[in-house]
Amino acid sequence: MRVRCSLLAINCEQNASSQDTAQTPNRYQLRLDQYCAEREKEDLGNRISAKEPFLRAEAFWSWQINSCVQLEITGGEYWSYDLRDLTNGLFRGPKLQKAPVPLTVGHSSSYATAEGYWQPTDKTPGNQLVSAVAVQIHCYRAEKVCWEAQASIFVGKLGPELIEYDVSSWTNSGIVADTVDDLECGVGHRLSIDFASNSVIVTDYPKKLGGKNIAGMPCSAFQNATSYALQGGDILLFGQNIIFSCSSSGANSAVIAKVKEFHGDVADKRYPVWMDDGNGGPPATVKTPEHPYTRDQCEQLMGRKVAELKAW
Repeated sequence: MRVRCSLLAINCEQNASSQDTAQTPNRYQLRLDQYCAEREKEDLGNRISAKEPFLRAEAFWSWQINSCVQLEITGGEYWSYDLRDLTNGLFRGPKLQKAPVPLTVGHSSSYATAEGYWQPTDKTPGNQLVSAVAVQIHCYRAEKVCWEAQASIFVGKLGPELIEYDVSSWTNSGIVADTVDDLECGVGHRLSIDFASNSVIVTDYPKKLGGKNIAGMPCSAFQNATSYALQGGDILLFGQNIIFSCSSSGANSAVIAKVKEFHGDVADKRYPVWMDDGNGGPPATVKTPEHPYTRDQCEQLMGRKVAELKAW
């Protein structure tokens, strides 16, 4: 039987015998290591840390996680031993993460502002946002207008949007402002800002219940009001690629089996769920060791991790 295969643009054709299969790692290790070395050069060239006094920096292909692993040993006062997933073979790439904080509505007699991201008040599936929406709101009393600046990612594209609301009410308690789509089956939006409770809510509602569009078709696409509350905080592009790190403060070592169990999606998981100290105990991010680690300890732990990553 003939087997065609492709490894990172390395095309091969081999006899599918047990001997060939057993020798596969050795047959391609050199070429894959060379590929990883090129990736490492690109990575180091783009990172500030490349200016640090490296005692050792190299990359190798790991058959255990099917990815390039970057090994870095840093010297100096803040020495460290690190292994990173260079090509996201084990860990998924960065994704958007929400970092909530209490919302604060800044306001005076003439001006109001708030920022954060929208969260649906109704948790049912049909009322969820298609993507995360970062928001900044500014209201001006003299102009009787509120501006909502949005940024969201839809189908992989980051897009801005600016919405204008006409202020209908501005009191010591808060602001009410509206905007209405001019289309026959348009949607109205009401912005409600409460100064006392530090809350901002926008409600989307159908302009005409049971109406028809210019083609005579029923306005059935959107017939229910939906509300969204402004949550204070940020939306961050966050990823995780640390396989192993060790310094005088202790060690953090990814438990490969656990990371695979989560299909690499560990960016929002607590460290103890998928990391330990290299010896089965809690990682340094959770529990600081009783005594500072020595370079020899980190060297030994890293050697074990590298052996695990290179195992076939």
